[in-house]
Amino acid sequence: MVRSIRKPKRDRAISSKKSSRRAHRSHAVRFVQFAVVGGFATGIQYCVLFVLVHFAQLNPVIASAIGFVVSAFLNYVVNYRYTFASDERHVLAGSKFAALASIGLMLNSLILAQLIDLGLHYLVAQLIATVAVLVWNFVGNSVWTFRRRSVSATNQRVRSGIEDGERELRQMRGGDSRYRTKGRVRSRQPREIR
Repeated sequence: MVRSIRKPKRDRAISSKKSSRRAHRSHAVRFVQFAVVGGFATGIQYCVLFVLVHFAQLNPVIASAIGFVVSAFLNYVVNYRYTFASDERHVLAGSKFAALASIGLMLNSLILAQLIDLGLHYLVAQLIATVAVLVWNFVGNSVWTFRRRSVSATNQRVRSGIEDGERELRQMRGGDSRYRTKGRVRSRQPREIR
């Protein structure tokens, strides 16, 4: 007879606390990785901004937007592979990233334009805009673009499947009328694969 061994409720509570700590740690580690990748991409954006403003004599808001687009491509590739280790297809993740990056670009441009109008130097204004867009991008990308399937949800589905199998086995052995014919237990017919 197959018996299922259940943990006492207290142990499950401890286990869920450990997994929630792991999840918080995971978010913290991912945020640090995201910030490092973003810092590198931001460095590229600032280089493009500086070059376009000083050598091409472009408006700082337009130069920043061009730098933003260039750095966003690098940001996507590195975050997809390393920071979030996403299992989403590129078509789906790329379109989600592009949508979030477009909103980030608009935020960056609006904040930058407003701060320059208030009299701040364009590089100082860009620093402030970068912080605001960093928060937007991390939250949006971790929750929507590069979302990974939760390990606990996967474990729950596996546990549920095992429990269903154990229940079915008990029914077969324990006298469920669907599996008895004239006092003998009959074997179940294999299910058809559809």
